[in-house]
Amino acid sequence: MRLARARATPPPTPGEARLVRPSVRWRDSFVAALEEGFRRGTRPPLRPREIARVARHFEAHLAERTRQTGEIVLPGGRRVEGVPVSLHWLVAGETFIGELSFRHRLNDYLRLSGGHVGYGVRPSLMGRGFGTRLLALAKVEARRIGLDALLVTCHDDNPASARVIEANGGVLEDIVDDIFGGGPLRRYWIRLSPSA
Repeated sequence: MRLARARATPPPTPGEARLVRPSVRWRDSFVAALEEGFRRGTRPPLRPREIARVARHFEAHLAERTRQTGEIVLPGGRRVEGVPVSLHWLVAGETFIGELSFRHRLNDYLRLSGGHVGYGVRPSLMGRGFGTRLLALAKVEARRIGLDALLVTCHDDNPASARVIEANGGVLEDIVDDIFGGGPLRRYWIRLSPSA
């Protein structure tokens, strides 16, 4: 008797990817991404014990991630007024691909070192165009809420992120010291057309 082989699901393509609100629907795929080392920015990947806690208490994790505290914590622990932020996930079917934090306006600190968006793609899907797709969808979201330009930053030692920003029309304004740590930071502006 021959065993039927399960068909492998083909990997998603950037054209299939869409932004959604974080949901338990993508729990297993999100946890798998954490196990691959998915993280945002300069944060370290979660340790196995932390990943297990996220998996066990996923709804609480989502509530914490999407809760707006109204504050930004600067190096040294100083707290300053925050800005409205929305969190989106990039998904295709049942696959979690990446994450986008979208800041609806800037304060003095974000104007210098944070910008309007922060994003990341899970390691197994990096280098396939998903970062470019994620930032393109951020432009649509920015236009939807009435912005005419986006400030997007990346560290100077991250050429892949610089390419993603430039592919989305980013024009380098300057390179500054990142007040949140991480070294020299490239600051790009993306001007948005009405059909961005």
